[in-house]
Amino acid sequence: MATGQNADHELTGGLKKWNTPQIHFRGEPLAYLIGRNESPWDTFKTIFTCDLAGRVSIAACRTHPSQLRAIRTFKKEESKEMLEKFKHIRHENVLLAREYYDHEDSVYFVFDDLPLTLKHVIGSDYYPCDAEVSCIKKILSGLSFLRACGYDHPFLTCSYILLGMDGTIQIAGLEGCENRSTLSHFGSIEAVASITILLMQKYKKPDGTKDIDNLDCWSIDSQAFQFLQRTDTASSIDELKEYILETLTPPKVILAGLARFVLISARTSYSYEA
Repeated sequence: MATGQNADHELTGGLKKWNTPQIHFRGEPLAYLIGRNESPWDTFKTIFTCDLAGRVSIAACRTHPSQLRAIRTFKKEESKEMLEKFKHIRHENVLLAREYYDHEDSVYFVFDDLPLTLKHVIGSDYYPCDAEVSCIKKILSGLSFLRACGYDHPFLTCSYILLGMDGTIQIAGLEGCENRSTLSHFGSIEAVASITILLMQKYKKPDGTKDIDNLDCWSIDSQAFQFLQRTDTASSIDELKEYILETLTPPKVILAGLARFVLISARTSYSYEA
């Protein structure tokens, strides 16, 4: 999804509205990044804090307790850079902020609650099928958009790919994204290949080769295997994206089923405040 010019508007009550193209995300339009000069804890109540593509507080809306949000906190000195990123990088497959709260020495960004990462998928007993591995298509779409916005994601791993219960896939870890300094797509392609291998067999070879051991499960004719081979010859993320769009089309409901299974088998670190 392409973006156009972004303009900020001052609204009454200290509210700021960043004007961006309207995006339909998880059934709701997100046309604006809303800013509020107040504490987020007047609106939300923290339930627990965990490590989910970075430290995040899972909170309930005080007026609608069944509505959960993920809140990520940044110190003021790093918030300006993050605000610019969340204002301009608005794509359904990249971590998408709903609003932010500027309060005291921190800025709090509010996101939809995506409770899993692909690391949880790798750590589960479940081996994805061709259609489920094709969630790579969504990662490629997000990476392509990041590059179009002038950014590289230099440390993309399964830990930074969020998975929602409805099958939503989003790239997180934007604080580590750097201004693109090279036209080469090699690093991104290798990261995607690594994620694909882990999804297929849950481990990588120590020597870094892209071999798949279980050919009974993944025949050389399988779409996932063919895609993995394609990463050796592709020169760009867009080339890989176009290839996978032609060959793999995962229904979102399939990824939702995968998320549901992983949720009951996942383990993560957390802290709970009574």
